[in-house]
Amino acid sequence: MYYRRRKFHLIFGISASITAYCVNLMPHTIFLDKLENTVAFYRRGVRLRINNKVKELCKEVMDDLKLPENTQSLIKPFYVFGFHPFQAGTLNKMFGGIIGIPSNFLFHDTADAAVEKLVINNKELDRMKEEANDLFNSLVLSKNAQKYVIAREILKIMSNEVYLSADVVRCRIDASIDENISQLGLNYIEGGKEYYEKELKKNIALRSLMEKDGEKCYHIDGNEKRWGFVSLPLSERRRFFESRHLKL
Repeated sequence: MYYRRRKFHLIFGISASITAYCVNLMPHTIFLDKLENTVAFYRRGVRLRINNKVKELCKEVMDDLKLPENTQSLIKPFYVFGFHPFQAGTLNKMFGGIIGIPSNFLFHDTADAAVEKLVINNKELDRMKEEANDLFNSLVLSKNAQKYVIAREILKIMSNEVYLSADVVRCRIDASIDENISQLGLNYIEGGKEYYEKELKKNIALRSLMEKDGEKCYHIDGNEKRWGFVSLPLSERRRFFESRHLKL
């Protein structure tokens, strides 16, 4: 009887693990199109389509990564809602992968950022606050920073991160991705350094603008407050690119 109970618990545990694994994988495969439509950026109810400039930038990055054409064809960029990059999917030929390009990639300067209607804590952003100007500055990224972001999201898809659940493994993947990107040259190193500097500045501004909620989300230095090690701290990733920059 004891053996049967142990066998039942073992089978039940394995079945539950397989079920959870499959559920986690579904948004990256059979429900990938639905996921994309859900997180896509819409303006006045109409989905904003990716422009040729961003398509060409993605192509440039994939060429820098020396991806073959058949791999490049599996990765599709789109505009994602909000100011955080997004990626999902795999290099499975049936489903492919998607890269969410933040809408602030459309900003050429702080004036472009300032005209956007930004809502924080269900209230429209007060543009007269000093932190609002800091936020606008943090949202404008150079071409090098944009290329870093695109390369990072592509390499995340290629890392098969969706098959993994351990936070410590994801942190190792983050470190490996940054190491690989740094080997692409000075432009990518400068882009990574700029991106994380601006991410930290953005979070510092949001910490103030969001008031008590901001203090719950961000540390005073701009790092995100999270349980465990979901990803490497922003400041650590910035230091990595600073160190690579000094070695050149």
